Amino acid sequence: MVVRPPLAHDLEPRGRRFRRLRTTITMLLLLGLVAGATYYAWQIVTEPAASEDEPVVTTPVCAVPVPEDPPPPESISLNVYNGTDRSGLANQVAREMRDIGFVTLDVANDPLGRSVTGVAEIRAAEQDENVTYVMSQLPGSVFLADERQDDTIDVVLGQAFERVGPQSDEPDAESTTPPLPPC
Repeated sequence: MVVRPPLAHDLEPRGRRFRRLRTTITMLLLLGLVAGATYYAWQIVTEPAASEDEPVVTTPVCAVPVPEDPPPPESISLNVYNGTDRSGLANQVAREMRDIGFVTLDVANDPLGRSVTGVAEIRAAEQDENVTYVMSQLPGSVFLADERQDDTIDVVLGQAFERVGPQSDEPDAESTTPPLPPC
């Protein structure tokens, strides 16, 4: 009869094997927890946030009235961008703005990739009479100044957008938002 030497795990008491297994499982769970926390922290760090250079957009507090002597819409060049997940919104609004007489240059999704929650963001170099007129056609829109060198105006449509046209004094029966007071 051949006697084989005992193997290492045969010499270990049963309790010691269980402790090693428990330690391994605990370490794997902790490793998973650390990996999850790292992923979560990375998402927070890489998330685009408002910086000092980028103004925080607030909801409008008043409606911009239509100017008494507005500039001719044919002299105003617009880029119409969709800042929502609503398909075809920029095309629809660009068509309506063309019908009013505005010159539409570019129609696409927002090149900055921002998700706009309000009615619209109007982006231009400065808030002049052209910007005020465009804002009067999109009640509830907000102005954001940027560093552009030309006089084009970006209209970035948001989730709360409902219609194009100046705000009337009487509430719209189809509108879900109350009218804003005049500025």
